[in-house]
Amino acid sequence: MTTAPTAPRPGDVAVRRRRLLAAAAGTLLLLAALLVALLPAHPTLLPVPERLVLVGVAGATVGGGEGALLDTVPAAAGTLSTDTAASRGGCAADGWLTLSAGTPVDAGGRCAVAVTGTGGVRDWRDLETAAAVHGGTLGALAEAGACLTAVGPAAALGAARGDGTVAEYLPVDDFVSGGYATACPVVLVDGDQLFGSDREAAVAALAAEPGTRVVVAGLGPGALRRDSDPRPVWVVGEGVVEGELVAADGAPAGIADLAAELRRVATGAGPAGLGVRPGPVDAASAGRLVEDRTALAHRGDVLAGLVVVALLAAAAVVVGRGTRWRRRLAPWLAPVLAAVPAGLQLTALTRWWRLPSEAVAVAGVLAGTLLVAACARWAAPRLAAAAWTLAATASAGTVVVTTLLPREAVGGLLGPRPGAAPGGGWLLPALALALLLAGSLAGWLRTRRAGRR
Repeated sequence: MTTAPTAPRPGDVAVRRRRLLAAAAGTLLLLAALLVALLPAHPTLLPVPERLVLVGVAGATVGGGEGALLDTVPAAAGTLSTDTAASRGGCAADGWLTLSAGTPVDAGGRCAVAVTGTGGVRDWRDLETAAAVHGGTLGALAEAGACLTAVGPAAALGAARGDGTVAEYLPVDDFVSGGYATACPVVLVDGDQLFGSDREAAVAALAAEPGTRVVVAGLGPGALRRDSDPRPVWVVGEGVVEGELVAADGAPAGIADLAAELRRVATGAGPAGLGVRPGPVDAASAGRLVEDRTALAHRGDVLAGLVVVALLAAAAVVVGRGTRWRRRLAPWLAPVLAAVPAGLQLTALTRWWRLPSEAVAVAGVLAGTLLVAACARWAAPRLAAAAWTLAATASAGTVVVTTLLPREAVGGLLGPRPGAAPGGGWLLPALALALLLAGSLAGWLRTRRAGRR
């Protein structure tokens, strides 16, 4: 004779519910404490120097000769977003014009710069028309009362007044031979007119002058190319705090933020555009930061493609519910899906963001990772291993790859180094790992419960 199972008493149900709520509340509080601890510090604003020199370089890299200063003098280094107008990508002329307007504009495809003998910008009215399409007004920086010196033709785009003329224009040779003296406290230098050792010597000499701060910034791609890759920017000289250079609100800096900083120094008014998050800086760390930002800038498009593929695969699984192929694939889903974050982790080994076909590179690494997971699932029955064991193994492997291998060798989920990723770059890897581990634990509990029955 069998007896019916005893129904839980109301008191027991209430106790269990309170315990569950207490556990959930404790977990949320712990997560909140971790998030607060991991939030980046508020940036420190730099004091206004007596003189500010901006050296704009198309296609700048930290590997340039002047980048060696990061290893010898206190410096703040970061990246500068070169998305200057409504559409992504642009040439260096777009960056100079964005400095002039203070808001994202572009040159309407006019990437070649021409000036008169006195520094007046040719075709200025055409450039004004192109900027007006994006709501920008060229010459806003100079018309705000700033005294600006332009050194070289491209710099005249940023220093020009509303009529296309500049307060002071110097050819690069005159600037160098005159000992870098200028009439205005804010100087814009076309760094592409200073070649090799000349630019290195100029930056070092200017940074050593009392009261002078030098900003070296990549304002766009080299030559007449168009792309939206972030470019390096670093600051040396008067009052510089060593650390990561960011926008005043802590976000990655853009050219408009640099324009706001120029206006603050030139006019003594207006909000700060740039700040520094204190920390050690050298040429190697600055180079890694540029790579991080570049990967993150390209990650959105690749993730969008992966989401579309995942949705199509999910739709196929739902439509094929109850079919023979669905039943055959079901045992393979757990280990294969668990391997996806590991595959996204390993994509950084290919430096896919620097390859001509980003999607092909990412898809190739993912396909190889999923093939390894499928082989492991095929061997599981012969090894008497449950599917949840393989899922947990893949999860643990991802943790190892993410945290223990050298950060210089392996990157994060479609982006280098989740632990050192800028901003909230670590959130996606952490969430993916948490979900995987939770899923593995759920599979283990389900297996144990089935065994007891």
